[in-house]
Amino acid sequence: MDVGNNLYQLGRSDEAELMGREVLVQRPQKLGPDHPHTLVAMENLANSVREQAQRYQADSSEKEAPSLHSSRSMSPSLVLASPR
Repeated sequence: MDVGNNLYQLGRSDEAELMGREVLVQRPQKLGPDHPHTLVAMENLANSVREQAQRYQADSSEKEAPSLHSSRSMSPSLVLASPR
């Protein structure tokens, strides 16, 4: 059973990363660095880290958006057309 992958599937990428790092310490030693299970563990860890990076980027953009919005004022000449 791949607990790290299950954690990733549940959206718990932080925990999945920790589990993946632990697995990558042991699997190459026990199975070898080129074993398919070792390679899958590496891919799973990469997925978890990628998910966290995307979430971090989204969080940063979300925090930045209000300041960008308030720093740009609407043009007084902007007129919204109403449907007739």
